[in-house]
Amino acid sequence: MIEERAEAIAEIEEEMEEKHDLQSMRQEAVELHRALTKFMDDKSVDKLDMGGYRYQVVRPTSKRWNADKLKAKLGKSKFIQVCKLMPDPDKIDDMVRQGKIDLDKIEAALEIEPKSAYIKRYENREAEADEEAERLSEAMND
Repeated sequence: MIEERAEAIAEIEEEMEEKHDLQSMRQEAVELHRALTKFMDDKSVDKLDMGGYRYQVVRPTSKRWNADKLKAKLGKSKFIQVCKLMPDPDKIDDMVRQGKIDLDKIEAALEIEPKSAYIKRYENREAEADEEAERLSEAMND
């Protein structure tokens, strides 16, 4: 049964490829997505509404404590209190909140590494939300 479905899907894809040049369309979509991501990232455009969709750039980062810098800033005794084999971000946060560690003293040891930006696509529903808010407002005023 699964093999039959796989064969049917393969036949449909082959037919679509012949009629509509599906592979070229897929490649074009990938290239457009890459170009849009690069444009939005290069131009610092965070959101873009287009064709009933909202595109939003996501710029992830990686954050970690540099053990050598942290040890130099804290001294050995406090460094041991906040570390396992690597600095423990939760323990560091706790000790900063408790006032045992000065954040200004150690912030040079925090390394934030940017990662590749990517785009998330959302269906644009702001108009629907506005209409619903208006209906609810009218219902409450009646």
